[in-house]
Amino acid sequence: MKYCLAILALAFIFPTNADALDSSIYSNYTIPEFEYRSFYVDGDDLLNWTKTGDDSRTSFNFGGDYRFLSQFHSLSYYYGTNFDIDYDKDGEADATTVMQDRLDFGFQKYLGSYSGLSFGADAWLDLSKEADLDLDVYAGMGRLTNAQPLAQAIAIVDEVGGDDGSVGEIASIIAKATDYQVKYKDDWTLNYYGDIAEALGKPGAAMKVQQILTAAIYSISPRYTGYYLRGGYHNQFLTGLDPAPKGGVFAEFEYGKPMGLNAQFYAGARYDKSLEEGSGHDLSCYGHYWLDHSYTWASHAEVGFDIFLPEEGDADKEAYFLLETIKSITNKFSGSAALIYRSDPDPADAEEADLQARVKFIYHIF
Repeated sequence: MKYCLAILALAFIFPTNADALDSSIYSNYTIPEFEYRSFYVDGDDLLNWTKTGDDSRTSFNFGGDYRFLSQFHSLSYYYGTNFDIDYDKDGEADATTVMQDRLDFGFQKYLGSYSGLSFGADAWLDLSKEADLDLDVYAGMGRLTNAQPLAQAIAIVDEVGGDDGSVGEIASIIAKATDYQVKYKDDWTLNYYGDIAEALGKPGAAMKVQQILTAAIYSISPRYTGYYLRGGYHNQFLTGLDPAPKGGVFAEFEYGKPMGLNAQFYAGARYDKSLEEGSGHDLSCYGHYWLDHSYTWASHAEVGFDIFLPEEGDADKEAYFLLETIKSITNKFSGSAALIYRSDPDPADAEEADLQARVKFIYHIF
């Protein structure tokens, strides 16, 4: 537990900078609301026929994928399927046909408010393996929102120039990238970056917007805001096993806090307990701190602790930390440095810890 508390203390170790925009803009950010569906069929090797002398071989592949997502503040749900058929016949041997079909679906329902009480489930049904069904059900409170689109929108306004009031609209468009891909297919980038430039009030800046969002020279670290506390149950059904699996329970917590406009603290913990006889307990804690010194220079600190407590015997413990910084000098030259420590989980080899230092650079000559 002391390691988990140390991770949370990271939030107060690093200084933050004052910015023109107030960091409260992150706490007011909410996920965009939209829905989309997509369906495609493909054949990686639709038909392949070869003949060498008296020997011949015939094979074909055909598959497809269907997805639906509906994302709203009070209710989000999804479902889809992915299927694949492989046929192969080699000479006089019997033909073989392999079929794979997987269904997945899930939902999350919030009661009352954007980050209030919630419950949900995720399921995966593998029809190619005697209909194995993996199921997670959970309930909890709070919501951790991925606010990186907002950080990207702030970077675009700073780099290209524009009204701070357009940041929210730009972030909403950035977060709908998948929606644009489904709706506009091959033309999605034209509409996506064009709409962002329009929201910025600079219709001719679409190419610069694309560079900021995709070029390696720009480093915009992750952003998360809020928290969630959740507990649940997971198990496998329809396995045909005797006795049937008993599954397990879990509890998890995650917390994210942007610190100013250029820094991010993120931490969490997860506990797992299998209900099988003689199983142990798993606990993991982790923390991250990202700092964007500029849009071309970012640093990252990570620390974590994993422990497995068996019903009998000694516990396995592993601690680790990582410090790294990445700097892009120009679009032709970038470098990074990292320091990594990882302890040995075997108590008998407690002194066999790994300490690693890495320095890397990339220079594009032409």
